[in-house]
Amino acid sequence: MVKLPSRFVGWASWIAMVVIVLELLARYWLELGDPILYVTHPTIEYLLKADQVARPYGNLVEVNHFGMRSPDFAPNKAAGEYRVLVFGDSVVNGGKRTDQADLATALLGSRLEAERPGSVTVGNVAAGSWGPGNWLAYVQEFGFFHADAVLLVVSGHDLRDNPTFADLNSATHPEHRPVSAVWDGVWRVIVHSWLSLVAESGDSKERASRVSLAMGQGAQELSEFLQLAASQVPQVVVVLHPERRELERSQKSPELARIQRLLNQLGIPFLWGSTCLGGAEAAGLSPYRDDIHLTAAGQAALAECLLDALSLPANPGRRVAH
Repeated sequence: MVKLPSRFVGWASWIAMVVIVLELLARYWLELGDPILYVTHPTIEYLLKADQVARPYGNLVEVNHFGMRSPDFAPNKAAGEYRVLVFGDSVVNGGKRTDQADLATALLGSRLEAERPGSVTVGNVAAGSWGPGNWLAYVQEFGFFHADAVLLVVSGHDLRDNPTFADLNSATHPEHRPVSAVWDGVWRVIVHSWLSLVAESGDSKERASRVSLAMGQGAQELSEFLQLAASQVPQVVVVLHPERRELERSQKSPELARIQRLLNQLGIPFLWGSTCLGGAEAAGLSPYRDDIHLTAAGQAALAECLLDALSLPANPGRRVAH
């Protein structure tokens, strides 16, 4: 048997101890290593992995059997049950930085349960970077679950967020839990940030051309989604969610204005999320975590918008002016 030098053994032991300490710190202090998982889908592109429970950064994430970040419910509605589906992207989904209890959809469910007789179900049908094509494919696959109301929270950038069906980015949409919490942090926080900066570089004219084509596709799919919802669900309302700079400048983006024109053409009622988010800011709260995503206070403000949306008449053609 070959005897290793004592110096080598000492260094190996020291390195192993450092690795173990870093892993424990990453897992139990930084709370890494337990990300939200996704699965690919042939028409939806991807969705949250069904029947999972995760705790990224210590925040509870529960996903039901239909890939919604909501409690489980039966496909068929019970007698006397009031059912709402809320569609959106990472704003509605909340992501890893938002605890399940702080989601606007969870808060909406609690308010409705307190105000209405009978049982209430609110489904959070959203995932990071979903757009009109994903929402349309989801309802074509699963339907509307006999919902009484469909609420869509949409931002201007959603028009160009079309499905690509490329391999999922393991940093933003992991399909498996990482073996190491340290590697999870290095890959998702450091490497992914660098790759995102590289991806943003390139010819501006080429990017502008891609954006124009994407927006045309997104507008068409958004129209199809809304018309399908209106044909099957008694009440359909859209909440126009502004990015932070739109709220601060009191000026909607051209993309959001395009969505507003589409809603006018279709006769779909809508309201502006800026009303609720602006109220939160006026109260000294900070609704935004970054340029688009919401803090717990922002989710609470969005819940108020959703509640206001449900108070609009169910008949089409009613619009709330900005």
